Amino acid sequence: MPLLFTPNLVRAQGSGRVVSQGEYWYVGGETQKKPDSRKLDSWTMYVLPDGSYAVEVDLAVPPEIPRVGERHTFTSDFQPTGFTFSVPKLEPENGGPVEIGCDYLSAEMRCHMTCEGTTSSATLAQPKPYVFMANDEVPVFDTAWFVQMLVGQALRSIGYTTEVAVVTIADGETENSLALKVKLTEQVKYVGQEKIEILNQQILAHKFQLIEEDDPPQSVWLSSSGLLLQMQMGEGKIILSNYQGQALK
Repeated sequence: MPLLFTPNLVRAQGSGRVVSQGEYWYVGGETQKKPDSRKLDSWTMYVLPDGSYAVEVDLAVPPEIPRVGERHTFTSDFQPTGFTFSVPKLEPENGGPVEIGCDYLSAEMRCHMTCEGTTSSATLAQPKPYVFMANDEVPVFDTAWFVQMLVGQALRSIGYTTEVAVVTIADGETENSLALKVKLTEQVKYVGQEKIEILNQQILAHKFQLIEEDDPPQSVWLSSSGLLLQMQMGEGKIILSNYQGQALK
């Protein structure tokens, strides 16, 4: 990922420096004569001393829900290496808060979960590429960065389809224990490069398709460095907006 900085944006953050900030929005058709448009998240990307990256994500949630955060880590060529997800206590009966953390290793995935003061861990033998998806009990989910990690691991060879395993949490053998399982396998096809307009810029992006057996494919565009620019979802789409930082190319 090229490090082209906006001078007033770069600042110290622990051992890293901010290189870009942005937001993802969902933009759909009209609902009750009003545009269906909503913010999904805001995020800040840091480059660390070893050249790797960390991305801090604040999910857009209703005012009654406290802050929900994610942290993703990537190699210097923007391949995922780790993930942390924190959910605050929403209701007294929910027993939160909950924190889930995973390390993405070349041949296995390691995760831990802390809930009600108890920490459990699990390992799944699974070669890359794979990506983590929290289970259905988690009330919010960041689609934009999930898609980035999913598609960003696909081989960029025109016409080639990469199979990416989606790993999720399963019930452990005992109460409050943790297990991991492959929920499904996504098919990601590389189409080639295509110019799209994002943030009033014409960008030559890498185009992929998520191949579904019974549904039309969904198209995804990434920058050359691996940042999600746009995803078409039926009549709606996810777009990168309010971006500052290194040049998009």
